Amino acid sequence: MPTPDSGEATATPSESVATLENTSWQLASFGAFGMEIPVIADSLITLEFSADGEVGGSGGCNSYSGVYQVQNDTLLFSEIVSTLIACVDEDVMQQEIDYLAALQVADRFVIAGDTLTIWYDSSSGMLTFIQNVSSIPDSNDVTPSITPTDTLTTTASTQ
Repeated sequence: MPTPDSGEATATPSESVATLENTSWQLASFGAFGMEIPVIADSLITLEFSADGEVGGSGGCNSYSGVYQVQNDTLLFSEIVSTLIACVDEDVMQQEIDYLAALQVADRFVIAGDTLTIWYDSSSGMLTFIQNVSSIPDSNDVTPSITPTDTLTTTASTQ
């Protein structure tokens, strides 16, 4: 795993932007460097980068969106807004608040395989994401269709 000072996976600005464009990530852990905690079970925090510089996802309870900029290994988020639905679980709500606050002070990132690490708060904390391949559009995806010759069979259960 890369460390804040390792300088691993440094890329040119265009390579870095292209690496993030049209990707989707799921948060696995976050917190102070060396003391990261896993995301609360059954909560889902996502981060999706579009090709036009916009970012969005789910904070666990609320959806959010904003703008991102990449220069070399620096990643900055701005104009982050979110919906204002209160979470039923107070711990999940606090996790969402902490996550969105971390994005506001993000400073650099590294992609290593299917892992995205974003350091925040002068590299004292880190967000670790895994690539969320289920939401990435695939040009080979085919939507199934039913033709008139197909047969649909159902079974009914009686009690």
